[in-house]
Amino acid sequence: MSNRVTFIRKFFIFIRNLDYAVLKYTENNLNELSFTSDIDIAIKKSNLPNILKFLQSTDIIEKYHIFKNSFMYTITFYFKDRSFLSLDLIYKFIRKDLEYIKLNKLLESKETNHENISIPNIEYQFLYIYFFYIINKSNIGDKYKSYLSNLNTYQKNKILGFMKTNYDIEFTNIEDSFFYNQYIHAKIITKLNIENNLTDRLLNNSNYFFDLFKNRKKSTFINLFAKNDLPTIKEIEKFKEVLINKYRLNVLTINTNENIGVNKLLVILYHLFKGYTLIIIDSQKEKISLPKSIIKVISNLSFKINLENSLKDKQELYKLCEQTYLSKIKGHK
Repeated sequence: MSNRVTFIRKFFIFIRNLDYAVLKYTENNLNELSFTSDIDIAIKKSNLPNILKFLQSTDIIEKYHIFKNSFMYTITFYFKDRSFLSLDLIYKFIRKDLEYIKLNKLLESKETNHENISIPNIEYQFLYIYFFYIINKSNIGDKYKSYLSNLNTYQKNKILGFMKTNYDIEFTNIEDSFFYNQYIHAKIITKLNIENNLTDRLLNNSNYFFDLFKNRKKSTFINLFAKNDLPTIKEIEKFKEVLINKYRLNVLTINTNENIGVNKLLVILYHLFKGYTLIIIDSQKEKISLPKSIIKVISNLSFKINLENSLKDKQELYKLCEQTYLSKIKGHK
């Protein structure tokens, strides 16, 4: 059993007496959670200090980061066996200036499932999933389409009745809700604008921009280099997939042996501003097209991963890169 699974089980035992509800929990049991899945939990803010104390007493965590927003804490865990978990502790449901679900109402709806885990009732389970996508003008994700399609008729009818009664939205069937609809989006936003008074909206909006500024991701450079043969594109892509799928990073690969003109340089600068993780392929080479000043910056800021031994011993590149990445990142221990 991985450290991630062990931690999740201990965590749910710890919070069992707290007022909480797990959101978007569509699996039959915890063992079915994908290793890339994060966990969203609705919980009262007053419970967060106790949860943080619990984290500090857990010995299987190598490092963890806490990102504090005005409406939730996001905690990322790096475990000693190199497994990973991202945990969202949500105490206000806010998108920019609008509070779209009342925490107390959602928690009042909660039920206990067969694992003794608290989840919202089916109406609020749907509402969170639906608003999560529709307010952001997106179709519902395939995972949740499958989950909702497989609900029984009674559950589907409860959802349809709830949406009709509370939001005056009439779906012919549950599948009608899967796709973004501009008219329905406008209807929801209009209702939320009425429910949120001007003072709250101004405060929420200012908090939103403050959160963006405070928690803007810093760019990370990962510098892969070797004196002789470089790793193949396939190997680099595998490492990139680990960073994206496992650690939920935005990644851009830069091959410094290729010509980098003004347009490409602007793209790089844009991704730097957006907080991307940049994989630099061999900035140590002499045949390099980037300006020396940029190479110096890359050299000073990057995690340097020497691939000589990896390539010589035929060690899997992505494992070496991941190990080095984990050893360099900062966090609470």
